[in-house]
Amino acid sequence: MASSPEECTCGQEIMDELQAIRRDLRHLTEVRDRGYLDDLMAGLRKEYGQVAIGAHLETVQTGLEQHLDPGCAGREQCAKVFYQIIRESALKVGDGTVTPDEIAAQKTRLQALREKAPSSACDPCFDATLLLLEKQAEIAEGLGLRDRQDRAEIADIPVEETVRDLLEPAASVPRLMVLKALADGSLSFSDLSRLTGLLGGNLLFHLSRLEEAGLIVQRRTRGEYHLTGPGYLCLQGIARISVALTPAKKSSFGQDRKL
Repeated sequence: MASSPEECTCGQEIMDELQAIRRDLRHLTEVRDRGYLDDLMAGLRKEYGQVAIGAHLETVQTGLEQHLDPGCAGREQCAKVFYQIIRESALKVGDGTVTPDEIAAQKTRLQALREKAPSSACDPCFDATLLLLEKQAEIAEGLGLRDRQDRAEIADIPVEETVRDLLEPAASVPRLMVLKALADGSLSFSDLSRLTGLLGGNLLFHLSRLEEAGLIVQRRTRGEYHLTGPGYLCLQGIARISVALTPAKKSSFGQDRKL
């Protein structure tokens, strides 16, 4: 059966729209202006955050009506207090300014009120409200909102010291192999030599670099090397970054594929 002109037109419009979306995605993957991308993502988070939180607050009202004891004399007052607690942090989720600490503070506030409750019969009401706060935290996490403290810590990175004492010492195949091996326990110079395939002064150079950076230390009594606390934290950070970046490396958003 031949397609009608309307069906052909509609199909072409869909194809054109998909092509435009694909071009936009390709453009975004090629953009080098990080500030532009950050601003774009912040706008999207705020837009969708407001929609998500609007729906969330409607659910909160319904949930409180369903779970608060209808026979309780203080039901109406409790509903107002509970809703206000949830709403305060919800509005910040909606505009993208909430932090995990602020949601945690609301939970603490709720717990303080629970301790002042007249009886244990109030516990189900507090539990229901806590679940609604947990849902709010899930929404914030789903929107990718980050703690402002994390952003401040990024801004405060001492660049030269970090490169000298962390990045450069670890940015070597033999040295990273040493850090990984020592995560399982102390090893001797001979053990590390077999592991890395390096001999004498060559291996000693890499071990000395790690020692200077405070990432490993040699036990003078037995001559074995082991990770320091900062060394273990460094290795943990590298592992997390590696795991987080692997999916991004495998993605193919920038490739132009036929539909």
